[in-house]
Amino acid sequence: MLRLTEVLPAPVNKYVEVKKQEVSKPKAKKVYNIPPYGQRENYVPRTLEDFGDGGAFPEILILQYPLDMGRSDRAGDTRVVTVATDEDGVPDFQKNLLNQGSNKQMIVHTKVSSLIGSSAEDDDLARPSDEAIAALTQKTREAMEKKVNRKIAYALPGKLPEGSLPGDVKPAEFYKYTPVEPLTGRVLDQRVIHMVEVEQDPLDPPKFRHLKVPAAFNDDPVPILHSPPRKVTVQDQQDWKIPPCISNWKNARGYTIPLDKRLAADGRGLQQTVVNDRFATFAEALQVAESKMREEVELRNSIVRQQKEKERLSQEELLRRRALEVRQQHEDRRRIDSASFFFFFLVDYRRENPEDREARRERDRQREKLRREAERDLRRRAQGRRTQEERERERDISEKIALGQAAVASNSGVTFDSRLFDQSGGMGSGMAADDGRNGETPLFMDKMETRYRVDEAETMKYTQDDVMKAAERGGARSELDVEEENYRKRASAYSGTVEFTDGVVNSEKRHKKEE
Repeated sequence: MLRLTEVLPAPVNKYVEVKKQEVSKPKAKKVYNIPPYGQRENYVPRTLEDFGDGGAFPEILILQYPLDMGRSDRAGDTRVVTVATDEDGVPDFQKNLLNQGSNKQMIVHTKVSSLIGSSAEDDDLARPSDEAIAALTQKTREAMEKKVNRKIAYALPGKLPEGSLPGDVKPAEFYKYTPVEPLTGRVLDQRVIHMVEVEQDPLDPPKFRHLKVPAAFNDDPVPILHSPPRKVTVQDQQDWKIPPCISNWKNARGYTIPLDKRLAADGRGLQQTVVNDRFATFAEALQVAESKMREEVELRNSIVRQQKEKERLSQEELLRRRALEVRQQHEDRRRIDSASFFFFFLVDYRRENPEDREARRERDRQREKLRREAERDLRRRAQGRRTQEERERERDISEKIALGQAAVASNSGVTFDSRLFDQSGGMGSGMAADDGRNGETPLFMDKMETRYRVDEAETMKYTQDDVMKAAERGGARSELDVEEENYRKRASAYSGTVEFTDGVVNSEKRHKKEE
């Protein structure tokens, strides 16, 4: 295998490194301009050179730090600034210039690459576990409570110094001490030290006063990169509306505070209402019970409707059968009446004389007239109009006097019970009191005795005449014939058939022609 020196050609020129000889120069002795002792009244050492090679000056009564001894804030500091570079060796001006002073703890983005979003991995975008969330929540809660409690404790007006309360005082402690002489190393007697906290008076005023120190000079603010402006939506405007602070106890000027503003200031909207799961179960159970109840009610109503329909049909069937029976009876009776009437009419027509025929016709005319008046009165009552009888009853007394229908009785002004007059009984006659017999005698008995009565002789005369006429016509008739004749007379005024239909009863009048 060939080496690299064997392949390359031999060098033509030679390189000789010339070393420069350093010339040693005598070091100049550093001179310190320090005033001599006794003349340092207005001398103030500010730098390390002001102290020279020595230490502090005891006659100068100011803080002095020779060789920076005792200065804690500058421990480890140096005036030499190291140049920070990136991974390519290029000086990083962000760390060298911007991250100095008050910006030392801040992250300043000065590169174009800061505007490009970093590509997040799946592990970074994964949601934290429940244990991590619980631990972080607990840590955050403890930190916030600690901060809030500290501010609340400082704001209390009667804050007591630490250790002033009996519960805050630490218990006494005992220490065993063995002293030793540093020169001889001899051990002395041991001692027991009783360590007790110094008692503090709770009413003592504060020993220190907090002063407001002016803020230190800050560097230029770091430029902040903002996203492009967006149009403010209605939701953003509503979110930015902060409700005013409304007190529940004071309203010095007596303003009328709307209810929505008071509720918004109350903070009720920020409270999270937790609803028990049993409410949903209860509502679902009520809904199921209601649906079942509705089904049962509907089933019961359908059964009741079916029963009512069944009863209605049975009632209609019963009424239909009864109407059919009544119609059949009326039809049979009409046929019997028509046949009997025709037979008796022929018999009576042959037997009666002209006077009886004329009297019969007059009675039929009167009967027809009364029938028409009765129908007219019924028709007037159905139409809500007054009948002839009502009009006659409501006539004026002057009209009744003019028509001779009113018999006005003269009234003396005082009326007496006529039963008390013309009585021989009483207390004087040895009978009971008059009051006991007032109810025994009927009222208006004297007037009833003067009322018109049909003479029994006249009645017997007319009865005998009818009997004689009947005997002359054809002899005495049987009781059945008399019954038939009375039925014929009653049916002659209202002859006809009654037809039963659904809901309405119609009467058909059939007039007979008189010969």
